[in-house]
Amino acid sequence: MDSQIIFKGIIEYLHWYLDIPRTTAVDIASYVDLEDLNSLWEVELDAYIPDYKIQALQAKTKTHPLKPAAFLLGITFTPNITDIIIKHFGGDESLVKEIEENPYTLIDIEEISFKKLDKVATEVLRIPLDSPLRYKALVHYQLSSQSFKNGHLFTYLEKFINSPFDVAISRPNLKTYLKELIIEGKIILEGKKLYTSQHYKAEKFSAQIIAKLINNSGRHLFFEGIDVAEYISGYEQIQTENINGGEWKNLTWKGNKFELSEEQKKAVEMFFDNNFFIVTGLPGTGKTTVTKALVDISKSRSLKVTLMAPTGIAAKRLAETCGHNASTIHKELGFDGVVWKKGLDDTLDSDVIIVDEFSMVDQILLYKLLQALPKKEFVLVFIGDAAQLPSVGPGNVLRELTHSGKIPHVALTKIFRQEDTSDIVINSHQINKGSTQLFNTKRDFIFMEIEKEEDNLKKLITVVEALQDKNYQILSPT
Repeated sequence: MDSQIIFKGIIEYLHWYLDIPRTTAVDIASYVDLEDLNSLWEVELDAYIPDYKIQALQAKTKTHPLKPAAFLLGITFTPNITDIIIKHFGGDESLVKEIEENPYTLIDIEEISFKKLDKVATEVLRIPLDSPLRYKALVHYQLSSQSFKNGHLFTYLEKFINSPFDVAISRPNLKTYLKELIIEGKIILEGKKLYTSQHYKAEKFSAQIIAKLINNSGRHLFFEGIDVAEYISGYEQIQTENINGGEWKNLTWKGNKFELSEEQKKAVEMFFDNNFFIVTGLPGTGKTTVTKALVDISKSRSLKVTLMAPTGIAAKRLAETCGHNASTIHKELGFDGVVWKKGLDDTLDSDVIIVDEFSMVDQILLYKLLQALPKKEFVLVFIGDAAQLPSVGPGNVLRELTHSGKIPHVALTKIFRQEDTSDIVINSHQINKGSTQLFNTKRDFIFMEIEKEEDNLKKLITVVEALQDKNYQILSPT
């Protein structure tokens, strides 16, 4: 272990974790035996820092052991990346030797780019440029990166071999190290498709769990003996009373009467008869009303409801509209940036699980969610807009689930147009249907016809100049 790296790392440790000035940190580090870091406690620390910082240092070394943390900081990783690595691999001192021998073992940490890792490996730890460790890490990273950029879980073998790489690698070396990674199980070759083991596992096991959900689907015990039509009718009556009592202020109801459409009733009926189903619809088709109905009905039966959405904003909106706590999927599953607390060994304790804005969910997040499903009886509902852009991460999950034809699915199509309904909402339906009849009554959707392509930029500049004092965004095809 390079003593210069450790010396530098101790200085960074004291500075970043304890806010000790670097000049003072250098003085303290100068008295530490770099072969025995426990000698830090033999230094007269109270001559340099106050007692409360000594206590903070003692506490910090329990969560961030000095040797591995100082080593990681010393090889130029940031405190944040150092935290992630220690959470991922643990803080045992053997981590130092493992990284010294093969720094590319860190390639699985998403927050570390290959470019950064390669710089640390070759310039700081002096790994040879032609090292097999380097080339194998490059091949694995390139496959994962290509799949992510293309929104897929796999890349075709021939396309991958002929694609440009971030670091030059000969065709024979590429084939050699690709073969080794396949033998080691880090890359999966299925037919002509290449997967990283993580993506392959997420897709394969998600499919198995969903198949099991489909096979076990049917009327559950939560609503045993209930007349569904009568129950829905009773719910509509209660909500009509709530409307007249001041609830549902954000929507206008004809005659102040709450009434579900036939499509919405079908979705609610499905809730009584299936353990797993999907509800989709464009904006304004009543997905929120269905979601709230499912929550209200669950509460009326004293069922434990878990509401989730992919983003904080979506979760907040979901909680407000349903009158029930909601959180992000990551938070509900106890994700701390590295570790998912919820999973096969610690499942969710819920009777009803509803995931809104499901089009944003990618394959990896779906896999984590499915792993955490309760081992007892439960109902799982995915709600989303199938016409939205697919998730940022790989896997067009919602579209593929609904197009499979295997999962109970209700598509809401009727627009519940309110007086304040945006023309954007109305026109999204028109465009989705392939109609060219667009509305411009609210002045929030303006369609401009420009005959000459060269005039597009001029018009765009004119519009942007008019919006200088407003919050605006430009979306343009490439």
